[in-house]
Amino acid sequence: MEENSEFFNEKNDISILIYIMYVSVELSKFNNSSIDKFGQGVSFIFKVKPGHVLVIRYEGPKGSPGMPEMLGPSAALIGANLGKSVALVTDGRFSGATHGIVVGHVTPEAQCGGPIAIVENNDLITIDSEMKTIDLGISAVEIAKRLNQWTPPKKLLKGLLSRYRKLVTSAHYGAVLNCD
Repeated sequence: MEENSEFFNEKNDISILIYIMYVSVELSKFNNSSIDKFGQGVSFIFKVKPGHVLVIRYEGPKGSPGMPEMLGPSAALIGANLGKSVALVTDGRFSGATHGIVVGHVTPEAQCGGPIAIVENNDLITIDSEMKTIDLGISAVEIAKRLNQWTPPKKLLKGLLSRYRKLVTSAHYGAVLNCD
């Protein structure tokens, strides 16, 4: 099975791109989460198990900054023989070379307070490739509580990267610079 799906909601500035390869019907649902930051290397390989959803955040246009390619993490999952059984969710980007179950380009990104920012280890995340849905299994009250307590991580940037972070738009709009 190879499938690309785009979910786009203009009203709420929410969009994701789901890329699925090699998924059999019996493995169409993924639950549980494990969180890592790609910049910390591939240490996540030792934490994830079949059925997990690996969340890599703060890799969007503002968070990284620059929205790096997630071929490394998806290749590590494939190399560890987890590509068919572990899903990857990220606000980073991926290309046509990516394999496995990948949800990327998530907006709003973590750096801007999108829901991906408040996912915690062992939260239930369900990705259903047949129904083309993704769900964070916590209540609206819990989401509001976590977002209220959340603050963006401080990453000191200077020069052009600092300016880029201030001017770049959401991946939802193409991550272009808004110089107005």
